[in-house]
Amino acid sequence: MLQTFNQEKYFLVLKFVNLLMVDGKKSKSEKIVFNLLKFLHLKTQKPPVDVFFEALANISPRVTVQSVRVRRRSYQVPFPLSRSKQFIFGMKWLIQYCRKNHSTSLSNILNQEILLAYQNKGELIKKKNEVYKIARANRPFAHYRWF
Repeated sequence: MLQTFNQEKYFLVLKFVNLLMVDGKKSKSEKIVFNLLKFLHLKTQKPPVDVFFEALANISPRVTVQSVRVRRRSYQVPFPLSRSKQFIFGMKWLIQYCRKNHSTSLSNILNQEILLAYQNKGELIKKKNEVYKIARANRPFAHYRWF
């Protein structure tokens, strides 16, 4: 079990590198992630992959809302996410937020956001809570989901 768990963390880091990559420049994204892991180790004095994994777990939503049309009306229906989809949503939100904020370099913003997410603070935690509020408000329409 423990070996699979560590393998899952390793694959999440590789997936993050691939999502961070722009225009096929994988070496650049690998360098950013390697520097991020160094920074996390210096700041927390814990294994950096564990810190990264826990920060992603804090950011990742368990539920998302999708529009479903029923009898010419659209409803926002809450859908549960699988574990892998949860982490993919969290990584995409993190990357979108860091790219949107152009005040400093991408690596600096990424470092700060991961640390804030590890401490359950920051904008991405607020975004996750907003998605939960929307899903909670639309719970009466959950019977429109089909799976």
